[in-house]
Amino acid sequence: MKKLLYIFSLAVLFSSCRAGLDELPLYEDSEILSFKLARKDVIEKDPEGKNVHGYPKVVITNYSDKQVSLDIDKEAKTVKLVVTADVNLKNVIGICSISRAATIKPTGDSPKLGFMANWTKPHTYRVTAADDSFHSDWTITVTNQKP
Repeated sequence: MKKLLYIFSLAVLFSSCRAGLDELPLYEDSEILSFKLARKDVIEKDPEGKNVHGYPKVVITNYSDKQVSLDIDKEAKTVKLVVTADVNLKNVIGICSISRAATIKPTGDSPKLGFMANWTKPHTYRVTAADDSFHSDWTITVTNQKP
């Protein structure tokens, strides 16, 4: 019985559903396409000031209205974001979009994107193409607008 089960398992393994599938394109780009900041707010009570089920809750608020300028230099592999002077860069979330199917990882002591972090100094990230053929190191700098 074990031998029959073994033979059946091998037959299933070698007759997988690979035939007839289209080849997916291998993406070679490793770029940062956009970058923005957000903040995390913890809301303790509902809009009427009551403690109800579901509160406290965490709300992520986009800082798009605080963005003054964004410069993405694909040749220099730099991202420069300027936000209004009232944004506290010591406790914000960095969010970016990258090339299709690519991956991004922090290098050195740079924080993970999508988490609260201190953006008062430049951070470096490695973007790797989906086909693993190429990677590039990008530096992201966020500053407050001068008054």
